Amino acid sequence: MKYLSFMRILLTTLLLAASVAAAAQSDWYRSPGHMLFSKPDGSSPSTTAGVYREGDKFTMRIVNNSDKPLYYSIVDLQPDNVINILAPSVRGDAYDFVSAHDTALFADVVVTPPYGVDKLLVAFSETPIDFRWVKDPTRNNSDGNSLLQHVKWILAGTPAQVWKNCRFSFTDLAIIPKVTGSAAAPAPQQHGWAARRIVIDDACSAARKEPEKLYSVYPLISLVQPLQAGATRGVQPEHKVATRAFVLKGTAVAQKGIRSVQVNNVAGQLKMLTEQQYFWEKEVQLQPGRNSFRVQVETLDGRMACEEVTVDYEPEKATVSTPGADHA
Repeated sequence: MKYLSFMRILLTTLLLAASVAAAAQSDWYRSPGHMLFSKPDGSSPSTTAGVYREGDKFTMRIVNNSDKPLYYSIVDLQPDNVINILAPSVRGDAYDFVSAHDTALFADVVVTPPYGVDKLLVAFSETPIDFRWVKDPTRNNSDGNSLLQHVKWILAGTPAQVWKNCRFSFTDLAIIPKVTGSAAAPAPQQHGWAARRIVIDDACSAARKEPEKLYSVYPLISLVQPLQAGATRGVQPEHKVATRAFVLKGTAVAQKGIRSVQVNNVAGQLKMLTEQQYFWEKEVQLQPGRNSFRVQVETLDGRMACEEVTVDYEPEKATVSTPGADHA
């Protein structure tokens, strides 16, 4: 009897923990819809994250799980920092929408470089999503902020007022070369004020050697701040780091969930977006010149992946006024 009582208590505790974990999920990511991917062989990769090789093909659909028609917008943040608005495609008063409990075909896709993590962000709303305020995705708009800044806030689970009627989901697509074996994707150039590459060491080398198992086995890490400066497309850095305090930010996704994130062996903050998707951040103090940081993420079953981030800190030079000669 004591054993049965103990098992009941244990089961109750586990169920309570599960409900608390579910409650911790960001309300902004309790989405009424999601993206659906299907490959030519009929398989359906995860809607949360996946690994795709150059040349792979898939069909992308938008699924509405709710009882009402939904309007949707899709923003694509490429590995080289290029940001694209894929939807809505505004045609007069028409916007992209999907009927209640229905699926809409969006596009047939062929995977191409640049290599790295391509992030697809979908916003759902019961009212049309007006993107006319976005004149240029990389520049400040009518509210004083760029679309890129809005994407950062959304990924952190703190969207701006303009998105108040929306709910979100995002998918990370890890794009790797079509070659296999010992060949690896070329590392991003050390360009501008920030650059990144995967660290190869004892803790994280397995993820580097088996990139096709990112998300399914190893955590998939994506940086939100700083972003890769985009040398391949000539994209300029977002801003110049001129303050000593800097916050590293990003997302981490894994099929079995995330246990922890560390930056240079110091714990960072984790925020659950869904059971597989987390937002992380860590404030660091910079020294003048180049600063190197290692971001290490661990899954609930102990699998690790790492990224190394370098940030260039150039303090603003103090203006010294020199008294001029008196020519009176």
